[in-house]
Amino acid sequence: MKKWFYSPVSIFSFSLILNCILISIVKYAWMDEILTYYSASRPTFFSMLSFATDSINAGNYAYFIIVWFWSKIFSPSIVSLRLFSSLGVAVGAILLFVSLKKIYGEKSATLATLITFAFSTIIMFQNSEARFYGLLIALTCLLFFISIKYEEEKKPNKFIIIQLFLINGLLPLVHFFGFAYSLLFTLSVFLSDLIHKRLRWWYYFYSFAGWVLFLPFIPAFKKTLELSKPHFWILKPNIDTLINLYASEKSMYYVLLSTGLFFVLLKIYFKYKVETKTRGEGLALIISVLSISFPIVIYFYSLYFQSMFLDRYMLIFILGFCIISSSFFSRVIPQVHPNFYSKIIYSTFVAIFVCMPVYLGIKEIKTNVSLIPPAYDNPLPIGLPVVTDSPPHYLPRFYYGSTQREYYFVLDWEVALLPHSTLNATQDFKAMQNLKKQIPIQNIMYTKDFLDTFSDFVVMSSPGHFWFDTRIKNNSIYEYNQLFPDIYLVHKKI
Repeated sequence: MKKWFYSPVSIFSFSLILNCILISIVKYAWMDEILTYYSASRPTFFSMLSFATDSINAGNYAYFIIVWFWSKIFSPSIVSLRLFSSLGVAVGAILLFVSLKKIYGEKSATLATLITFAFSTIIMFQNSEARFYGLLIALTCLLFFISIKYEEEKKPNKFIIIQLFLINGLLPLVHFFGFAYSLLFTLSVFLSDLIHKRLRWWYYFYSFAGWVLFLPFIPAFKKTLELSKPHFWILKPNIDTLINLYASEKSMYYVLLSTGLFFVLLKIYFKYKVETKTRGEGLALIISVLSISFPIVIYFYSLYFQSMFLDRYMLIFILGFCIISSSFFSRVIPQVHPNFYSKIIYSTFVAIFVCMPVYLGIKEIKTNVSLIPPAYDNPLPIGLPVVTDSPPHYLPRFYYGSTQREYYFVLDWEVALLPHSTLNATQDFKAMQNLKKQIPIQNIMYTKDFLDTFSDFVVMSSPGHFWFDTRIKNNSIYEYNQLFPDIYLVHKKI
C-alpha cells in the first residue's frame, strides 16, 4: 500500500470528514445547497440533466452529473451531498501533500498542507457545503499533481494526453472559473519551459484541447449568461474587497508564520543543518506566485469588464500559500530529526493540526444556536400563508416544511426591474420561474395568481426586495400591520 496512506495528511482527511458530519448536526441547508439537492434527487439521469442545464444553477454541469450518481449510490440528502464535498477537499489535501512531498520532502509538505487546509476560512467553510467547490479543490490539486509529475516529460504518451485532456476539460464543467484555473497551470508550465529553454507544444495543446468538452454545454451556458440580465448580481469590487479577501485568511497566516518562526528558533538552538530537497521547485513556485496574485488579476478584470469577484471563486490562492510555506519549511525543518526533542516537538505540531477540523466541528456544535428555518416563524399567525420574493427566505422554509403554515414565493418581473431592487432580483425571477417548471409542486406563483387566491396572508420582506412596498403598501385595497421588522400581516378589504 502507498506510504502516503499512513501519513498524517491521510488521518487529517478523516478529520475533515468528521468535521463535516459534526457541523451538519447544527448547520441547516441554505438556498444554494437546496438547489443542489433538487438536482441530485431527480429520478432519472435526463431529468437531472434538464434541471442542471435550465439556468437554475450557474453551470457546474460535471458536478451535477457526478453528484447525481453519488446520490444514487448513497443518498441525495444534504448531509450526503456535504460529505461528497468534504471527500473532495480531503482528496485535494492528499494530492497536494503527495505533490509537495516530491519537491520538498515529507515533513515540510505535511506541515504546509495541514496548516493551509485546517486554518483556511474558505476551505473549511466549503468542507461542509453541498456545493461544487470540494470537487473544484480536488481537480485543482490533481492538476497541480500531474503538472509536477510530468514536468520533465519531453515526449507525450497516451496516458499523459488523456490526463491533461480530461482534467483541463472537467475543470470548466465544475465551475466556469475552471477555464482560468486551467489557463493558470498551462501558463505556469509554459513559463517554466521557457526558463529551461524548451517548448512542449504538445503539452499546451492537449491542455487546451480539453476545453472542447464544454462545447455541448454552450447553449445551456448562454442561457445562464442571460439569467441575470439586465442586472448582474455580483457587485463591482473596490480595493477593500480585495484586501478583505486576503485578510480573511489571517488565522492561516498567523499559524504559518508562528510555526515557521518556531522552527527557525529551533534550528538555531539545536544548530542542525537542513538538506533542502527542491526537485521541481521552479514550476511549483511559478504556480504559487500566479495563484497568490490570481485575485488581483480578477479584481482588475472585474473593475474594467464584468464583475466576477467572489471569495469562493479565488480558492486557488490558498494553493499558492501552501506551496510557498512548504518551500520555507523545507529550509528550516530537517528531513531526519537530529534529536529526540526535535522529533517530539514536530510530532506535537502535526497532532494539533490533524485534530483541528474536529475541534472546529465540536466548537461549532457548542456555539451554533441556529434553529430549523421554519422554527423562526413560530410567533407568526398559524394557518396563514407566508409569502416572500426572496429565495433565501423561501427555499429553506419550503424544503424543511411546516405543519402550521404554507410558504409561497411570488414572481413579479415589474418589481424585479425596479432600479432600486437588489442586483440579483431579475436572476431570482428567472431562476425561480425555471424551478417551478422543473418541480411543479413548488409554491411559486405570479403576483396576480397569489393575490387572487389569498385575501389574508403574511409577507416576509427583506432588504432590496420591494414586492410588499409596490404591491401591498401602496395599494389602497389592502390593510396591514407590522408584526416584526420586515414582516407584515396583510388583509384584503372587501
